[in-house]
Amino acid sequence: MAVEKDFGPNMRDLLAAVGEVLLKWGFLEHDMEKWLQRNRAAGRTLSVDRTSIITLWRDKVRPSATDATGIRSTLLADVGEVASVRNSLAHGLWSASANPWGGKEAEVVCRARDGTYRNITFSELLETERRLHSLRERVRMLDLQN
Repeated sequence: MAVEKDFGPNMRDLLAAVGEVLLKWGFLEHDMEKWLQRNRAAGRTLSVDRTSIITLWRDKVRPSATDATGIRSTLLADVGEVASVRNSLAHGLWSASANPWGGKEAEVVCRARDGTYRNITFSELLETERRLHSLRERVRMLDLQN
């Protein structure tokens, strides 16, 4: 009886994870736009304005003195963390490496405008996907109370 070895993710798995993060980010921005429209919080026509959806949404979700629970502060911080991964992927994807038989985790490398590099592992991509799904639910549940 042959023993099957558990191989790590290959290049296709890694690139699929990158694509899923970018696609799920688009879904999150769509939910932010719907939230803005539903709450009439934008104060301008969203389709014509050149301001990004996330910027408009952040401006309207900012916590106020009545946000005693910290829901908005936590939500903004969580969105900021996944936005950092998304921005690195969308604006600085530099290289990718995956060796399913090697000991090193598959990863992509992103280059920032300041010349620094950021490694994003396969497991970090999977965690970002999971968080994006959760954030979509939290954005949908957010109401304009303040």
